[in-house]
Amino acid sequence: MKHFPNEDNICFAIAQVFAASAERIQQKILGAMVPHSFEPAPMVCYWPEYEMEELSRFVNQFKSYLKDDITLEEKSRLMILIYCHIMEAEFPATAIWNLLRCLNHEAPSWVFYSKNKKGKESSCELPDKRYSEIKELSEKVGMGIGNVLNELWHNKLRNAFFHAQYIIHKNGDFLGGRNISPITSNAIRPSDTAAATGENPYSYTFEEIDGLYEGSLHFLRSFITSYKFVAEPYKTGNFFDIPTGRIRWNKATGLWVTN
Repeated sequence: MKHFPNEDNICFAIAQVFAASAERIQQKILGAMVPHSFEPAPMVCYWPEYEMEELSRFVNQFKSYLKDDITLEEKSRLMILIYCHIMEAEFPATAIWNLLRCLNHEAPSWVFYSKNKKGKESSCELPDKRYSEIKELSEKVGMGIGNVLNELWHNKLRNAFFHAQYIIHKNGDFLGGRNISPITSNAIRPSDTAAATGENPYSYTFEEIDGLYEGSLHFLRSFITSYKFVAEPYKTGNFFDIPTGRIRWNKATGLWVTN
């Protein structure tokens, strides 16, 4: 049986990061929460938040298809789709990474990157890498969010699903075929093989899929709730500083603006 965090673990870990950041770095928290860039000119970037709005609409739409009269097979397919969509979203992971950076006395960055042993930076475009970086950074500042997100993120499930290398049984169980299909089994890595217990790393019961699906919903809800709660005190119309300059909340447009 695969293990993953429950609702309490997820909600506490996310709330802890936001609460600690609000207390320790105060108004500097806006630089970690409001997307901005220096090029082609210093500006607030609205695109990531528009993506979040679309993500919420997507989740609500596909959740509406999870009705009692559909089969377990159909439910499993929809739950994996929603789970992957939530967990691959860039904005929540980047905002959490930025909060951890600020807690670690580093400047926020909206280019999610990692450094190798020689100090060379490389962009983290894949969720597996982003969550690994969050885990490493969260351990430095004594936060549990890194372990929670790494337990919630199952890269093998995602890869098998989006590469169409799987089957779903009538009881809703999922079986990825990377280490079974003759097309891919000749290229498997040690982590692709069955564990000493005999458990297939690409096999998920319906209950496990349901657990990951519910966990991703708790992640999204908790992130949005914490984000809005911590940002609310700064929506006064007054100016606050972020790395690219001064911003204020425009109540009429519902956006952060620079004038």
